[in-house]
Amino acid sequence: MAKLSCIALTILLFNNLILSQAIYGSSSTVLQLTPDNFNSKVLNSNEVVLVEFFAPRCGHCEVLTPIWEKAATVLKGVVTVAALDADAHKSLAHEYGIRGFPTIKAFSPGKPPVDYQGARDLKAITEFAIQQVYYFDIGNISSTSTITIAITTVTIIQSLRRVEQWALGVCKDPKIKCISTTLPKIFTVHGLWPSNKGQSQPSVCSHEVLNQADIKILTPMLTIPWPSVTTTMNNNQFWKHEWRKHGTCSTFQKIDYFQHGVNLWARENITAILEQAGITPGKSYDQTRIITAINAKTGSDPELVCVAAGNYLAEIRLCLDPSTATTYMVCPTSINKKPSCQPMVAFAA
Repeated sequence: MAKLSCIALTILLFNNLILSQAIYGSSSTVLQLTPDNFNSKVLNSNEVVLVEFFAPRCGHCEVLTPIWEKAATVLKGVVTVAALDADAHKSLAHEYGIRGFPTIKAFSPGKPPVDYQGARDLKAITEFAIQQVYYFDIGNISSTSTITIAITTVTIIQSLRRVEQWALGVCKDPKIKCISTTLPKIFTVHGLWPSNKGQSQPSVCSHEVLNQADIKILTPMLTIPWPSVTTTMNNNQFWKHEWRKHGTCSTFQKIDYFQHGVNLWARENITAILEQAGITPGKSYDQTRIITAINAKTGSDPELVCVAAGNYLAEIRLCLDPSTATTYMVCPTSINKKPSCQPMVAFAA
C-alpha cells in the first residue's frame, strides 16, 4: 500500500510538472519567473514588467496563454511580459495578495505594482502595458523642450490641438481607403496640430525631414497608439507626414513631438474615459454626453468631427495651452470650423 501511495504521489507530482511546463514551454517568448529570479527580473528591472500569476489547472489561464504569448511578441523591447506559477510558488504569490487566477500586475521601477482589470484580449492588454510605460516615462520630455515652448510658442502659437481618431468611424468615409486587417478598437493619435491667429492651421513650416532613425527608439511604442489606418500610408509614412505637415510648425524636437503625443494619449485615455461614462461603440449618443464626459476628465470641451454619411464619430480634438503643452484650454474661436457632427452621433463598432 505504501509503495502504491508513493507511486501515486510521484505520478501526481509529475503531472503537475508537465501541466506547469505545458503552459509556457522552454521556447516561449514569455519570461518564466521563480523566487530565484523574481528580484533581478522584476523588482530590480529598469523597465516595466507585466506579470501573469497563473495556476496550471486553471482553465482561464489556459485561454489566456496564447494571448499572453502574442503580447510578449508584440511588446518585445518595450515591456517585459512574464509569468509566475503561483501554485508552485505559493509564498511569493501570497506576498502579492494573489487570490485568483490568472492575476495580472504591472511592475514599474520604484512604484507599487498596478493590477490589470481589463479585458483578456491582446489589444486591451497591450494598451494597458504601453500606458504603464508612459506613466513611468511621463517626466522624460526634456526640460529644454518645455522652456522653448514657453518662450517661443506663446506669442506665435495660439493653441496646440491634440487630435485622436476612431478608425472604425474614419473608415465609414467612402473617400478613405482603409487597411483590410483588423482596425484599432481604441482611439489612436492622429497628430499634434499647432494653430495660430493668423493661420488657423499652419503647415509645412520647414523642410526638416523626419527619417526613421530619428525616432527609432520610439518606434515599438508608436505602433499601437499612433498607427496608420489607411492603405495610402504605412506607419512610417504616416509619422513622416504628420511631422512634415504639423510637427515642423511646433517647437518640439522630432522625438519629443512623438513622445509627447503618446504621453497625452496615455495620460487621458479617451477610450477609457468614454467607456467609464457608459459610452461604448455600436450605439448613437447625444454629442453633449460625449463632450461632458471628456470635459469631466480634462476640464475642456472637445471638438467632435464626424463623417457626413451616417454622422459617424471620426475624431476628437482637444486644445492645449502652448505655454505648457499639457494644460487643456478652450479651443480659440478662430480655429473652430463649422461643427461637422449632428446632435446624435453614431459611435461605430
